[in-house]
Amino acid sequence: MSRFKKFTALLFTAIIVISAFAGATSTVKADDEVNTITIGAVKGTYAVPLLVAKQYNLDKNNNASIDVKTYNSTKELNDALKAGEITGAFTDLVNYAAITKSTSSYKIVGQSSGYQGLVANKKYKKVDSLKGKTIAVEKNDASKYYLKTILEDNNLKLSDVKIKEIADPSDRVSQLKSKKVDAIVVGDPFITNAEKNGAKVLKKQNINKSNDNVIIMSKESLSTDISNVNMFINVYNDGIKAFNKGGFTTADQVLVEQGATREAAVKMNDLDIDLSKAKKVKKSDYDRVMKYAKSAKVNTKPAEFKKEFAKLANITK
Repeated sequence: MSRFKKFTALLFTAIIVISAFAGATSTVKADDEVNTITIGAVKGTYAVPLLVAKQYNLDKNNNASIDVKTYNSTKELNDALKAGEITGAFTDLVNYAAITKSTSSYKIVGQSSGYQGLVANKKYKKVDSLKGKTIAVEKNDASKYYLKTILEDNNLKLSDVKIKEIADPSDRVSQLKSKKVDAIVVGDPFITNAEKNGAKVLKKQNINKSNDNVIIMSKESLSTDISNVNMFINVYNDGIKAFNKGGFTTADQVLVEQGATREAAVKMNDLDIDLSKAKKVKKSDYDRVMKYAKSAKVNTKPAEFKKEFAKLANITK
């Protein structure tokens, strides 16, 4: 990010904080009049736009009450969903297949942001040099699926590498640094954490694409509290707008809270952000990922596309 863009981001931050503070007292309802929507996410960048929105009181400007809970692993997130502790979550389509294997309490409402990367010890310069090496992924999320696509693009298969399942992305970074594994698949800020440790990023998804990440909400909230769900989407989209204006400069402390080292948070300020608002998930994307989920036995009987989506007026194609 250029000096001018950083200055613009800081100026935008100041303006939005002042305007949010000015509007918060006049627009928000009393606490007992607004049902709180609690959204879960694994630590990373997945919930950053929403956390930015909350940082600037954009939830209150939309008369919404939103709480965000972050977890150290996909398993922890899924346990919270199964227990009904959260209204919905930022996750990915592979994990959604895993969730719906044991519960039918959630539906997809739209795409969300997030990205992953393949990071290796610095002696490995290319993807094909990882043949026979140990690569750490998460069990149920899209990391193994992403690794599969990278390997296939380089004429390799999952069977050509040794897979090690490590739930916590920060633990994957630590094991890469100590050379207990040769490579890892993680999202940011853990990509940048590993890079600052001296590792090499061999491949990374486009940070401004959806990359099969989705927002899911409980069926109960969609049937009994649809107005608050729509307000949540409005807040998320406002957060996207604010985030695009200022980039990770507006989310410096948020990044640290989401697992970034201070050095990584500073480095991520240089990333150019241009995220899209929440959109409908394409059937072709859903079917593609469910085909993988079935073959990988994440869920051998994934539900059909049309049964898994909730229609919201403020989520368009």
